[in-house]
Amino acid sequence: MARILLTLDQAAERTGISKATFRWLRHQDRGPKFGVIAGRLRIYEDDLERWIERELESTATGGAA
Repeated sequence: MARILLTLDQAAERTGISKATFRWLRHQDRGPKFGVIAGRLRIYEDDLERWIERELESTATGGAA
């Protein structure tokens, strides 16, 4: 199965996180795994989804135990 590669614009649109925030997170080594292809930031869709899941799990509160 081929992995889907997203642009920074697509990642921002899908998550509601601004491009500037993604750039800042990348600079801080805290965001999802991005790479540079032809001078542009790219991210695999599944890497973005895994990062979102990890962030939600690490900050989750409430709910039944």
